[in-house]
Amino acid sequence: MKENNFQALHSPPGAGATFALGYQGHGGGFGIEQERVPDQDVFIGLKEGQNIKCFPFFKDASSDKMKSFTQTDGEKNTDTISVFPDLKREFDYGTDLFTAAKLSFELFNPVRHLPDPDTSNYTQNKETFVPAMTSVMTIDNREGTEDIEGFFAVNPMSGKQKLSYKTGGSLQGFISNEHYGFAVLPSEDTAEFCDFSLIKVYERPHKVNLLLAPLAGLSFRCPAGEKRAIPIVFGWYIGGIATSGEHECKYYYTRFFSDIVDVLKYALEKSPEWIHAARENNRQLSSHSLTPERRFLISQSVKSYYFSTMLFDDAGKARWAVNEGTFRMMNTFDLTVDHAFFELLYHPWSIKNQLESYVREYSYYDQCGLSFTHDQGTHNVFSPKGFSSYEIPNLDDCFSYMSQEQLCNWILTAVLYVQHTQDMDWLLEKTPVLKECLGSMEKRAGGESGNGIMTIDSSRCESGREITTYDSLDKSLGQAKENLYIAMKCWASYIALETMFLKIKNQKLARQAKNDANILADTICGYYREDLGYIPVILDGKDTSAIIPAIEALCYPAMSGRNDVVESNGDYGKLISMLKNHLASVLKKGICLFEDGGWKLSANSSNSWISKIFLSEFVAEYILDMKYDYQMFDQAHANWWRKGCPSNPGIDQILEGTQSEYGFHYPRCVTSILWLQSCKTL
Repeated sequence: MKENNFQALHSPPGAGATFALGYQGHGGGFGIEQERVPDQDVFIGLKEGQNIKCFPFFKDASSDKMKSFTQTDGEKNTDTISVFPDLKREFDYGTDLFTAAKLSFELFNPVRHLPDPDTSNYTQNKETFVPAMTSVMTIDNREGTEDIEGFFAVNPMSGKQKLSYKTGGSLQGFISNEHYGFAVLPSEDTAEFCDFSLIKVYERPHKVNLLLAPLAGLSFRCPAGEKRAIPIVFGWYIGGIATSGEHECKYYYTRFFSDIVDVLKYALEKSPEWIHAARENNRQLSSHSLTPERRFLISQSVKSYYFSTMLFDDAGKARWAVNEGTFRMMNTFDLTVDHAFFELLYHPWSIKNQLESYVREYSYYDQCGLSFTHDQGTHNVFSPKGFSSYEIPNLDDCFSYMSQEQLCNWILTAVLYVQHTQDMDWLLEKTPVLKECLGSMEKRAGGESGNGIMTIDSSRCESGREITTYDSLDKSLGQAKENLYIAMKCWASYIALETMFLKIKNQKLARQAKNDANILADTICGYYREDLGYIPVILDGKDTSAIIPAIEALCYPAMSGRNDVVESNGDYGKLISMLKNHLASVLKKGICLFEDGGWKLSANSSNSWISKIFLSEFVAEYILDMKYDYQMFDQAHANWWRKGCPSNPGIDQILEGTQSEYGFHYPRCVTSILWLQSCKTL
């Protein structure tokens, strides 16, 4: 399983919860509202006679540590534990299947179209936002001559309750006071057990329920000559108030479920539907002409995204929040603008939900006018109105303000939402905000005397200066003022404002925004260096640093119906041609390519972000129509996840193709969904 030995996160939408599985020797299991990938030992296996074989998803899987699983405190032990030597894996968009010998275990994660909770009916919302998922263990003993036994167990599991006792026999399994549980329908061939280890479980003449012990699981007898498929559902549940600070909210699912037992019972009813939906996801992905690498990258990124999603009930209204992965900042705006491509396909109402909350609560005014905060709080604590959990004054590096970029992000997210939904009522309602955005953009570029480039740092910075979303790369890409990446994002924002003003037939403001875009485009072109073949990252005539994200912003006009502005023979043909030359000059080994063919966003930094690589790669291939060996690039990026960072599912920040135990799951990588779209369909 060399190519498929990596951790994956399997999560229901909106619950901030996951079940991790897939990386040999590193465990996985249940997690909820946590920074790190879960690291319980997960035991999935078979007992045949005296032999116990497991999938290798527990931390002591290596042969030199296997002795610890056979220590019996002096008791004679005739059972042994070994790892299946021939484990196979099929990882896909909606499923994750593990198979060895007579056993298979499959996890199902439907990629769902989520209805708007504020306009959908009770039944639709209950079916969609249940905090649960399903799996199926299949035991094939048709050629056997003796009974065999499959098992599923996790260790440790604290604060356990046995479900057969809790439910009066209507379920079997366990729930934990740490807000998760697993269950099956009752059967005389199924047994619950708690013990210190699997060895202890099978040493005893009968399985016991020693609640003090850390291991908890289920066993399933399969008679000779039979094949059995057992649905095992996983659930999570946090009741009562789940957030604090500016907003005290409950999880939205508490409207429909009274406790985790209620969740698990419902999940068992819905398992057949979820299994069918997940398999249909696989079929849908297969219908696209994707390389195996892209299929993997999309599937892994979407699974990691769901772990970060939370849907709250905020005084009777739905409130969508996406954690910034391991950092757990909520609705980080420089991620929202990149999540938008995925969210508009599957739940466009969540984009409106975030745009509205930013205007209503997380906007502010500085000396230039309107802008928006970096995020809305962290670790389920909503920050005070007008402030984020991240930004502070008097800095010129990480944790400074991103006033210019977040202003652009609101504008760009808004135009994507309007183009996708054609929500003209919302657009008309937000016209005053759009006017303020235009004025604020212009003032940050020096007003009438400016050349379109951002030259004014927000007064909120005090003695510091603004930064960009690339806060942890090199300083040239990280500073906002006179930055090429920000200049292009501003250009795209002016195009977006023009687009929206044209939709509401405000010709005057549309012309004003177009004029601003023209001025900025001419200025950017003026900094093109013939001797270098590209535009340096700092537009001061001195810096010569090379970056890839100069092209990133082209995605937004293209995906909002403005292909006319990204064509080489269009109004901005000179800019587009220069950007094509720019990419051709920098996308080389020794500049902006690593030796393995992976993309290096900045020539000055070994830190490269895979979500932004996906975005720029999409621009290069589908918007600029540049001819490269994209499969070589994709192989490198897939190997970063599968081989360089196998324990960090969906990780974004990667150092020279690797990263160890830092940064974990990250939702932004769903920019990979762009490969399923064309510029004319969003």
